[in-house]
Amino acid sequence: MIWGYGDLGYGSYRVKKMFATPGFSEKIHQSFELARSGYVVEAYEFLSRNKVQQLGPAFGSKWLSFASSGAQPSPIYDSFISMWVKKYAEKEFAKVSTSSEVWNKKTYSTYLEWMGLNSIELKVKADDLELVIFQDATQEFASKGG
Repeated sequence: MIWGYGDLGYGSYRVKKMFATPGFSEKIHQSFELARSGYVVEAYEFLSRNKVQQLGPAFGSKWLSFASSGAQPSPIYDSFISMWVKKYAEKEFAKVSTSSEVWNKKTYSTYLEWMGLNSIELKVKADDLELVIFQDATQEFASKGG
């Protein structure tokens, strides 16, 4: 498992459901190969059409971040990032949903493009920028319950 569930205790249950998905190995392998080859948006779209139980868009973006890790891993798009983007990048995301709860290729590709442009401007790696946004978002939104 490449992410945690804190101390909630149901991580292994969810992972077993993932493994029980028909075609699990093929789906994970294909998404890995796409992401590793630099086709992260295509890997995201593949997972949106070839669903794995318990692997929704947020955890799917985490999987793709690990799968694409190399010189330039793709940034994660989860609920905290989604809330931060909705509040602080409203103009840039005006034409797309900012939800991380449904598979949306347009949202994900807009996010990756936005992160790429901002990371170049700030002279940082996109995944480092994502971590800063995530940390800021957890401080701002975790105590408020989202």
